[in-house]
Amino acid sequence: MQLAIRTDANELIGAGHLMRCLELAKTLAVKNIQIRFIVKESDLAINLLVNQIVTYLKPSVLNNGLEETNQILKENNIKNILIDHYEIGLNWEKKVVADYVIIIDDLANRAHYCNLLIDTASESRLPAYKKLVPKHCELLLGPKYGIIRDEFIQKLNDEQLSFDIFICFGASDPLNNSFASISELGIKQYKGKICLITGLGYEHGKTLKKLIENTNLNITWHQAPRNLASLMRQSKVIITAPGIMLFEAASMGKSIIMIKTAENQNGNIELFELNKAAILTTISNIYSCIQTMEDKSKTLALKAKAISDGKGKYRIAHHIKQNSSLI
Repeated sequence: MQLAIRTDANELIGAGHLMRCLELAKTLAVKNIQIRFIVKESDLAINLLVNQIVTYLKPSVLNNGLEETNQILKENNIKNILIDHYEIGLNWEKKVVADYVIIIDDLANRAHYCNLLIDTASESRLPAYKKLVPKHCELLLGPKYGIIRDEFIQKLNDEQLSFDIFICFGASDPLNNSFASISELGIKQYKGKICLITGLGYEHGKTLKKLIENTNLNITWHQAPRNLASLMRQSKVIITAPGIMLFEAASMGKSIIMIKTAENQNGNIELFELNKAAILTTISNIYSCIQTMEDKSKTLALKAKAISDGKGKYRIAHHIKQNSSLI
């Protein structure tokens, strides 16, 4: 069985969509499903897709590469496609030449033409999606389908806590919340140990370096580290955007502070707030939020762990493989 994956990653939109697709692709490969990525060319995508089968589209391609995608599918005799992309919707999905279409979405506010839809935010979106997809479409909804990298769910010996807080806003951090967080904590003269992570697509390194050099904060700055999961495991409180890393931190049973960076994160925010599994705040209130975490930390961590068991990608892969006879 072959499956094409149409998604994108760049310095503006970040790498969240591509990262979860890449992790799911690795899991599907174990089940003898051959994956071909179709993405717009960018430095970030190229760095992340090393050793993968990829066809790159020109960044200026029209209609998110519908014509090119159809050509790639026909030339490689690929009948199935997975789409994880906010700019691709109903009309594109109807025109793609595939027999089986899988959608990963987290908005629940737009129609899709697909055979399978995955949304990790909440099972409560079922009534909404039933109005947005064809009757034959199967729905995999809720955090039990969260796609989490292996290193975040492997059971290792407990690592000693080396950091009080862990700050990471993804591969590119287009809003530069890394800089804003460190600046705010510097103003408030935070005394704890900080583990700061920036990714491959982060473009504000020079100004951040200058800020760190001129502050008295106790910071260890890691740029695109290979041991990200280990660094998170060594940290007491995780500060991140409510995207994929939110579920990764939850699967570790960490106390989490969420900083909203995009409207598409509302579903995850609602899920974690409803379960009292994380705290939502803003950069300007980050210091006071950290100070109040001591009494809430254990309870938050337990409730976060209950949300995400880290097995979502296996459930998805099993479902796709089970239904391969229909494809």
